[in-house]
Amino acid sequence: MSYAIKLLPDEPLVMVTLYEDFSLKGEFEALSQAVRDVLDAAPMPHYLIMDVVAPSLTFEDFITAANYVVQGDDPIIKHAHIRQVILVAQSKNLELIVKAMRAASFGSITIKLCATMAEALAYARA
Repeated sequence: MSYAIKLLPDEPLVMVTLYEDFSLKGEFEALSQAVRDVLDAAPMPHYLIMDVVAPSLTFEDFITAANYVVQGDDPIIKHAHIRQVILVAQSKNLELIVKAMRAASFGSITIKLCATMAEALAYARA
């Protein structure tokens, strides 16, 4: 499997790590459903920390993912048990997408972008 999902014990944190071989086109729906299953079972809202440092995703991939998470009758980005999405990445493309997600056309979504997992964990735990 080219991704891992981990629910941290005793903390409202769901961590998703995408590995180098992650394929947006081939695995994004399965990943989204797996994350939804974890969130559905969670007793309260959690920070969703996504480590997207390893995979080589293009600007088009980021746009496709952004569109996917906000579309439909029950978009995952609006899940009742997501307190906030935190992305871990060092990508200018992703910075642009995060800014675009704040627009009304994407649902005015605020996503925190962190350069490292340590920064993301410190933010969520503050």
